[in-house]
Amino acid sequence: MPQEILPGIHRIPVPLPKTPLGNLNCYVIRDSDRWLIVDTGFNSAECSRALFDALRELDVDPARSDVLLTHMHADHSGLGYLLETQGARISCHPLDGRIINSMGQWEEILSFGHCCGLPGDRLRQARDSHPGYRYRPDGAVRYHPLQDGATIRTGGYRFTCLHTPGHSDGHICLYEPEAGLLICGDLLLRGITPNIAQWTAMGNPLKDYLESLARIRQLDPSLALPGHREPFDDPVTRTREITAHHQERLEEILTLLTSDGLPPYEVASRMQWDLDCSNWRDFPLAQKWFATGEAMAHLRYLEQQGRVACHLLSGKYVYTKP
Repeated sequence: MPQEILPGIHRIPVPLPKTPLGNLNCYVIRDSDRWLIVDTGFNSAECSRALFDALRELDVDPARSDVLLTHMHADHSGLGYLLETQGARISCHPLDGRIINSMGQWEEILSFGHCCGLPGDRLRQARDSHPGYRYRPDGAVRYHPLQDGATIRTGGYRFTCLHTPGHSDGHICLYEPEAGLLICGDLLLRGITPNIAQWTAMGNPLKDYLESLARIRQLDPSLALPGHREPFDDPVTRTREITAHHQERLEEILTLLTSDGLPPYEVASRMQWDLDCSNWRDFPLAQKWFATGEAMAHLRYLEQQGRVACHLLSGKYVYTKP
């Protein structure tokens, strides 16, 4: 059921089946005869039914709607193409827009996963069980590029688009300074930390993410509307908590590295995870995928700080202390 959480701003909880996240928060704002829809849910029958039933309850016409995708992950972008077929206008950052429309990205990810030490005989099984693969869009979208600093006026609000990379390269938040309001996608979540993962040979997503958190601290918003779970006050405190969490993760990894070195998959298997499993063997395959990507992001950050060394041995990344 839609819920009006601020004047003119409605939240639609879109169920995310078989994921620890529970729901995707789709935000809907009316402005005279048009609507702004922020994020969509998976490309699945359950998500589609929940989203479109709620849109009908709010009397939203997709043909008179602008859809903003905070980032490319399927739980946020999966139904964008379907809204577009009904006349909606889709916007996102071009870095993520290109990935949404690139069906070949998964082969590159599989190759990188092999280098990170994911078991070769289970790589495709891991991909096939990944919700981002299972519930990806059925087709490409003609997205309109949104850049950092762009302004969106809707429902009496004046939002500034903030490019906040880390969780994805093209992640976007919407900031309304007069209301102190931050629609923050997966930049900030309450009670859980967003997955920061490295799945390409280029970039440093954890560095990007920590810099994005610092940018939000400078803006000092008072209310966060996240992509999952409940809205919360004092997002600046949450940025500090998450920053401290990642610093603890970095120190933990340094204690785990052996003199012989470890690939990211093995590092992930030795880290502490907040998951209802007694040991690494019991982790669902998709969660091992997420954990390995996060371990790799932290290792890349440490590598670029000069605190660990990376060696390519027999086609695998192996990390040691220098």
